[in-house]
Amino acid sequence: MGIDMDDTAATALGSGAESDAQAMLRTGQGLNEDQLGKVLQLTSDGMIISDGAERILHANPVALALFDVDLNDIVNTPLEDLLGCMKAVDDASLLAHLADASSQEPDRVFQVFRRLIQIEQAPIPITSDSQGSLTVLRDVTSLVRGEEKLAELRERAQQLMNRTEHLSKLDYLKSRFIADMSHDLRNPLNSIIGFSSVILKGIDGPITDLQREDLEKINSSGKILLEMVSDMLDVSQLWAGKTQLRYSPIDLNSLIQEALSN
Repeated sequence: MGIDMDDTAATALGSGAESDAQAMLRTGQGLNEDQLGKVLQLTSDGMIISDGAERILHANPVALALFDVDLNDIVNTPLEDLLGCMKAVDDASLLAHLADASSQEPDRVFQVFRRLIQIEQAPIPITSDSQGSLTVLRDVTSLVRGEEKLAELRERAQQLMNRTEHLSKLDYLKSRFIADMSHDLRNPLNSIIGFSSVILKGIDGPITDLQREDLEKINSSGKILLEMVSDMLDVSQLWAGKTQLRYSPIDLNSLIQEALSN
């Protein structure tokens, strides 16, 4: 069987074939059956050759595997019967992903056995006086799914960025609240400690032993609260990165005794 292929058919075949197969096609010479078989074997796309009546003349292994058929079972059968099991894809977002990932127009994308196939067809001379067609089946499943996954990852990354920004704002508000609250508490605590100290020193007049005992508790509790407020301010400064830790030795026994006494 001698088959001539024009430039249109060669272009449709081009991307999947190796360089030697492309060279044979571009010579413009007829291909005998052995040469045709070599070309079809070298392509990574599915290829089907049909005559002027759209009856299948030849199909390569990729096309046969795609439809899970044997060549002898489809030769001389209508091409439409074989392609009839393919469902046209009209998902706009999916086609948009394919358009972004491919330089070719995704106007004919079909689904067959969970695979996404892009179909291209070109006229091809069967003999000197008869025309047929070359159907190229390009599997774009991984291409489309990859674009979809990338879009999902981009959306997830944007969500994480938004979440991070929201948490940063909450952290700032928390630090601001602690700083403002601590500052507002220090003034009344200093007053409590200061006035109780004045009374304990007898500056305002004599006090009873019971009053002294109560005032000492007030003064001591005020100092404890003031230390807590100061610690909160230090922590807020650390969170804001405005304070550096300085390490120094401490008397652990004194620290324990002070904690127990409080």
